Amino acid sequence: MDAIDALRAIETALRLSSQKVMGDGRLTAPGAPDHAHLEEKHTTEAKRRDVAVTSGELLEYPETYQLTRRVLRNWELFQPVFKDKKRTEVHFGVVEDVRSTIAHSRDLMSFERDLLSGMSGQLLAQVSRYSHDLHGSAIYYPHI
Repeated sequence: MDAIDALRAIETALRLSSQKVMGDGRLTAPGAPDHAHLEEKHTTEAKRRDVAVTSGELLEYPETYQLTRRVLRNWELFQPVFKDKKRTEVHFGVVEDVRSTIAHSRDLMSFERDLLSGMSGQLLAQVSRYSHDLHGSAIYYPHI
């Protein structure tokens, strides 16, 4: 998987897990980014992209590190999704280490791309599995 796609998938997994775990409280729970700041980011993007329709879902505007820290600060809520805190912390550390490199179009080492691809697959599968477990679904291959 391409590094940009892997990072996008990881951010998607983090946003989806916040929606599943915190529901309507996802923007007000401990560790949530400042609501006014997210509104400002949304307004700025809408002005900058005058022709494009921008998302009104404020959960799409936090930075990656804000999403990962929120999970770790609220681990007791997210533990049923990600299971192993130490492994999750390692995954998040790798993501934070390479995120800036990806965002600024610099090259990753091949092992970094592979790690990111594997972690994105695992995180998405964990969120999908959690979602299906919530609804009592018996599937063999989780998907989003």
